[in-house]
Amino acid sequence: DTAALGRTVAESLSELNSLVGLKRLKSEISELVGELEERGDRSEVVRHLVFFGRSGLGKANVARLLGDIYSCLLYTSD
Repeated sequence: DTAALGRTVAESLSELNSLVGLKRLKSEISELVGELEERGDRSEVVRHLVFFGRSGLGKANVARLLGDIYSCLLYTSD
C-alpha cells in the first residue's frame, strides 16, 4: 500500500511528469486529480481508463502511478 509508505499525490504526479513524452496523458491525469481532489464525495468514481499500445510505452508504470494516486485519495477499496 503506497499510501501507507508515505507516498503523496504530489510525489506520484512528480514521478508521472518525469516520464518521457505522454504530454496529453499527463495533462489528462492532472485534470482528473484536480477533479477528484475537489469532490467531497468519494463514494462513486465513474471514470474508467484503458491503457493500450505497444510494449515498452509505459502503460504499466502509468497504471501503477494512477493506482498510487487513487490510494492516496482513498478511491481504492481494501
